[in-house]
This record gives sequence, C-alpha cells and structure tokens, in this order.
Amino acid sequence: MAEFDELLTLIKEHCTADQIKGVLRGATGNKDVKVSAASKEDLIEKNLRDAFRSHSIDIERLRDLLREAEENGPQHIYYLRTPSRDVAQTLTLDHVRSSLLGAQNPRRPTYSLKKEGYVVAEIRPWNRKKPLDWVVKFYGHETREEATGEIIPDGPNRLLKVYVRKEYRHVLLVRWNSPDLLELRVPRDSSIQRVDGWRRFLEQQLRPAIPFDRFRPWDLRKVSKTLFDLEASYKRIYRLGDAKLEDPHHNVVTFESYSPDGDLFAAAATQSAMKGLLDNQATHKQQRLLWLEQPDQGIEADISTLIGTRTENEVTFSRHHNSQGIDYVTGQLRAFSKR
Repeated sequence: MAEFDELLTLIKEHCTADQIKGVLRGATGNKDVKVSAASKEDLIEKNLRDAFRSHSIDIERLRDLLREAEENGPQHIYYLRTPSRDVAQTLTLDHVRSSLLGAQNPRRPTYSLKKEGYVVAEIRPWNRKKPLDWVVKFYGHETREEATGEIIPDGPNRLLKVYVRKEYRHVLLVRWNSPDLLELRVPRDSSIQRVDGWRRFLEQQLRPAIPFDRFRPWDLRKVSKTLFDLEASYKRIYRLGDAKLEDPHHNVVTFESYSPDGDLFAAAATQSAMKGLLDNQATHKQQRLLWLEQPDQGIEADISTLIGTRTENEVTFSRHHNSQGIDYVTGQLRAFSKR
C-alpha cells in the first residue's frame, strides 16, 4: 500500500535503529518477526517489511513509530490555560476537525509537503489514557541558503562565499491537554524570528476552532518559585540548574551551575543568595530543571528543561524524548502549581 511505502521512507530518515527494534520486539511472538539485522537498512527493508506483510505489525503501529520520532525532538512548548469549563467542553476532537477541515476529513495522515508552505498532516486523538485529548499536526517545508564557510578566489580582487541550499521538514503541533491546557509546540531553532513565526502560525491556523481570547499564558514563574522552595523535599524528582532572577527594579541576576545539568545548590551559599532575592520580591525569569529518571513510571532518562526561555509560559526541551516523557514534565508542572 502507498502509505506503507511513505512511512518506511520517513522512518528511515527520522527513526533510530533502537526505536525500530523496540517496535519489532513488541511483536516477537510471531515467528516471522526478527529483531537483529546487519544494518539499519536491512532492519527497515527486510525485518520491518516482513513483520508488516505477516500482519505482526499493523499500520497504526508504524504511524506511532514515526510520531514518536518526529514529534518529540528538541522543542519549545507554549502553555495556555482557560479557566472556563464551557470552553473545555466545546473543544472536542469532532469540533476541531469540522472547524479546520469542514466536510473534508481524511481517514489517514498525509506525509506530503507543500513547497515552502504548510499542510495539516493529521488531527487525531492523543492516546487512550486521556480520551478527551487531541492533537493537530502540521508539516512545513522550507528551503534555506546556508554558508559553507568555503571561500573561493575569483580574480585578483574578488572572493566568493559558497552557499548551499538545504531543505527542511518542520513538525508543528497543537495539543489539547484536558481539562484546561493548550500546548503550542514548535521546533528549537537558532532563529528567534523563526520560532516566533511558527508560534504565530499555529495561533492563526487554529483560530477557527479555538477562542484564544478565552485563554491566558500559564505563568510558570510561580511554579519555579514553588520548585525552589520545595527542592530539598523532592531531590529524587528534580534538580535545579541555571537560574535568572529579576528584582522589583528590573535588575537581573544570573546564577550558573558548573555544568548545564549540574546541581545549582551544590554550594549552600548559592541557595542562600537566591533565597534572599526571592524573599525580597524577586521573580524567576528563567529556571533550568533536570527531571530525574523514574524507571517505575517509564521515564528511563533524565529530562532537561528550561522554564521561561523568553516568556513566562514557555518550556524548552533541549533533547529528544518520547511523548510519555514530555507529558510527565507537564504533569509535574501541573502538580507543583497546586502546592
């Protein structure tokens, strides 16, 4: 089938061998499924194809494999909250689909790109554990001219800088996290303008379905203060790293740990200095947090985040994680916001 071939092409590009093996291991009860292969190419073209042809793995499992790989890379998440129950009750999956697609409701995701533009890739339920949650996914395409650093002499008084054209495939998401949280997710990028442009694009595209005037940015500065106050009681859950504080006169004080994911409170003097500022009405502008692995909850690796990267409702994930790990962080922020 055509979708299967499209999926294999993208899985080859975006998924790691370990991710593919994880899917195959889940189907090893069938004698036609093999996990080991001489190369990633064989793993996909032979093992994965054979598993699909023998019906040991269905198309939805392959869709999930690609989703995990391309939706959970380094990214910015902008959190918006609504206190209105009527808004939450209105934002159903059917409402969003009909508002954005009208009578056109594709039965399967699309993987095609629009040259120098964006397409709705899919509108789908999030997972079975949270049946009211949904996600709208966009694919974007962009061509950039990037300097190689190479300079070629062109005559006695001319130097030519060499550029190459590179094509990029972007994944943008809007996720409804019931009962009250909207997440705008865009990739990390060296260009602030590009990141802001993606966020504005998502808001513009979702306006037919979402009353953004009924939402407010989730102020995570208060959560950062709570995490600071309770740090000693939750050393098995998180560790504090770099921080920026702003006093009532808008002076900014920066605290840096010895390494990006290091313990900011390895020295008691740092904690004391931060406490003195916060007790005198300083607020968090930024706070790096390392959420420690929780194998019993399926969190197999530490998760590095930066709260308040540039706005009070922004959290940056610096590395690739799975969807469960990103949801875990959101859940922790929700829990600490109620303390």
